[in-house]
Amino acid sequence: ISPYRTNCTEFFKLVNLLVHTCCSLKEGRLEPDFVSLLNKVVKMIIDRPIVEHSAQSPEDKVFVGLLDLARTLLSHDIDMKMQFGSQLIVTVFHICLFDIPKPDK
Repeated sequence: ISPYRTNCTEFFKLVNLLVHTCCSLKEGRLEPDFVSLLNKVVKMIIDRPIVEHSAQSPEDKVFVGLLDLARTLLSHDIDMKMQFGSQLIVTVFHICLFDIPKPDK
């Protein structure tokens, strides 16, 4: 994906549409292949190097696409969303994007 990072938006839109369509056929639980895909996507999000170094940097379309794909997958499995969703949000904000200051500081 990285060599095409400047024009991968359509790729991620297509993958999201395909995943959404396949997951919609089996509501409530993700199939094991999609659970595996979710695990890989989360690992790719965490391992992704920082590309946006300032507000003027081009948007990291790969990072945005991976987050969108994780959102799509989690939206089709409520149990997994409840189990991993909030931890994924914390991980993305604290490890991938920036550290959130504590209210007492």
